[in-house]
Amino acid sequence: FQGAADTRFLQGRYAEAAPLYLQALALRPSLPQARLNLAYCQQAQGRYEDAYANLVTVLSQEENDAEVSPVRLADTLVLQGDTLA
Repeated sequence: FQGAADTRFLQGRYAEAAPLYLQALALRPSLPQARLNLAYCQQAQGRYEDAYANLVTVLSQEENDAEVSPVRLADTLVLQGDTLA
Protein backbone atom coordinates (compact mmCIF):
# COMPACT_ATOMS: atom_id res chain seq x y z
CA PHE A 1 0.00 0.00 0.00
CA GLN A 2 2.79 2.42 0.82
CA GLY A 3 4.28 2.24 -2.68
CA ALA A 4 0.96 3.09 -4.31
CA ALA A 5 0.41 5.85 -1.75
CA ASP A 6 3.88 7.29 -2.37
CA THR A 7 3.22 7.43 -6.11
CA ARG A 8 -0.01 9.35 -5.63
CA PHE A 9 1.60 11.58 -3.00
CA LEU A 10 4.40 12.56 -5.39
CA GLN A 11 1.79 13.34 -8.05
CA GLY A 12 -0.03 15.64 -5.64
CA ARG A 13 -3.03 13.31 -5.50
CA TYR A 14 -3.38 13.63 -1.72
CA ALA A 15 -7.02 12.57 -1.47
CA GLU A 16 -6.11 9.27 -3.13
CA ALA A 17 -2.86 8.80 -1.20
CA ALA A 18 -4.30 9.31 2.29
CA PRO A 19 -6.47 6.16 2.46
CA LEU A 20 -3.59 4.08 1.08
CA TYR A 21 -1.31 5.39 3.83
CA LEU A 22 -3.99 4.49 6.36
CA GLN A 23 -4.08 0.94 4.98
CA ALA A 24 -0.29 0.68 5.15
CA LEU A 25 -0.31 1.95 8.74
CA ALA A 26 -3.03 -0.52 9.69
CA LEU A 27 -0.63 -3.30 8.68
CA ARG A 28 2.51 -1.67 10.13
CA PRO A 29 1.83 1.23 12.52
CA SER A 30 5.55 1.89 12.95
CA LEU A 31 6.15 3.26 9.44
CA PRO A 32 7.23 6.83 10.20
CA GLN A 33 7.50 7.98 6.57
CA ALA A 34 4.01 6.70 5.79
CA ARG A 35 2.61 8.51 8.84
CA LEU A 36 4.51 11.68 7.94
CA ASN A 37 3.25 11.65 4.36
CA LEU A 38 -0.28 10.94 5.64
CA ALA A 39 0.01 14.05 7.81
CA TYR A 40 1.10 16.11 4.78
CA CYS A 41 -1.87 14.74 2.80
CA GLN A 42 -4.21 15.63 5.63
CA GLN A 43 -2.72 19.11 5.89
CA ALA A 44 -3.17 19.64 2.13
CA GLN A 45 -6.82 18.61 2.50
CA GLY A 46 -7.45 21.01 5.37
CA ARG A 47 -7.67 18.19 7.92
CA TYR A 48 -5.40 19.98 10.35
CA GLU A 49 -6.40 18.15 13.55
CA ASP A 50 -5.67 14.78 11.95
CA ALA A 51 -2.41 16.10 10.51
CA TYR A 52 -1.37 17.47 13.88
CA ALA A 53 -2.11 14.16 15.63
CA ASN A 54 -0.02 12.24 13.10
CA LEU A 55 2.85 14.73 13.29
CA VAL A 56 2.89 14.44 17.09
CA THR A 57 3.00 10.65 16.77
CA VAL A 58 5.89 10.75 14.31
CA LEU A 59 7.76 13.34 16.36
CA SER A 60 7.45 11.20 19.48
CA GLN A 61 8.75 8.16 17.58
CA GLU A 62 11.44 9.92 15.53
CA GLU A 63 12.82 12.62 17.81
CA ASN A 64 15.95 13.16 15.72
CA ASP A 65 14.20 13.41 12.36
CA ALA A 66 14.84 16.92 11.02
CA GLU A 67 11.94 16.54 8.58
CA VAL A 68 9.51 16.33 11.51
CA SER A 69 10.01 19.35 13.65
CA PRO A 70 8.06 21.52 16.05
CA VAL A 71 8.02 24.07 13.22
CA ARG A 72 5.89 21.70 11.11
CA LEU A 73 3.54 21.28 14.07
CA ALA A 74 3.33 25.05 14.45
CA ASP A 75 2.59 25.45 10.74
CA THR A 76 -0.28 23.01 11.08
CA LEU A 77 -1.70 24.87 14.06
CA VAL A 78 -1.46 28.21 12.26
CA LEU A 79 -3.21 26.80 9.20
CA GLN A 80 -5.89 25.45 11.52
CA GLY A 81 -6.36 28.93 12.95
CA ASP A 82 -4.87 28.32 16.39
CA THR A 83 -2.42 30.75 17.86
CA LEU A 84 0.69 29.79 19.70
CA ALA A 85 0.53 32.70 22.17
